[in-house]
Amino acid sequence: MPRRLLRLTPVAFALAGLAQPAQAQNAASTARETCRPDIQRLCSDAQPGQALRSCLRQNIRNLSPACRTALSEVASQRRNSAR
Repeated sequence: MPRRLLRLTPVAFALAGLAQPAQAQNAASTARETCRPDIQRLCSDAQPGQALRSCLRQNIRNLSPACRTALSEVASQRRNSAR
């Protein structure tokens, strides 16, 4: 996975709860649902917020391909909406 994506993925996930354009909000909702099994499997003890972001960052290589793809889409939407 590209190093830039590794840095952006937790940030994108962290921003998922903020007010966003509709397309970005949909990507964030999709990521939450898609990553739910990974979060339960890898980060079940982590509280939402910084602890969860830290857990996801530590387990980036263990996330399912679907979760990584969904988080990548959130990061892409964030980059596009910031322009």
